Amino acid sequence: MFIFNILKKVIDKIQEQIPEQVKDKISAAKEKSIKGNQEALKALATENPEKAAEIAMNVAEGRINKAKQASEKGKLKNCTTFLPLR
Repeated sequence: MFIFNILKKVIDKIQEQIPEQVKDKISAAKEKSIKGNQEALKALATENPEKAAEIAMNVAEGRINKAKQASEKGKLKNCTTFLPLR
């Protein structure tokens, strides 16, 4: 999960600098990665529920902190960017 967070930050930064026609492909790849991480977390939950809960809480905390920072900077356009309802 931590590698995913690092990659997500890199992708988010790159996405600001790329042509519009490529953004859709990057967004689709990011969604696919998120779904893969969710599936991995579900699988982990069957083997080690405590660890899965810990990871899920860390992810949620990271999203909340990111939304809070964006809000403080006046850059919060869409809360679902940080807190998707899945």
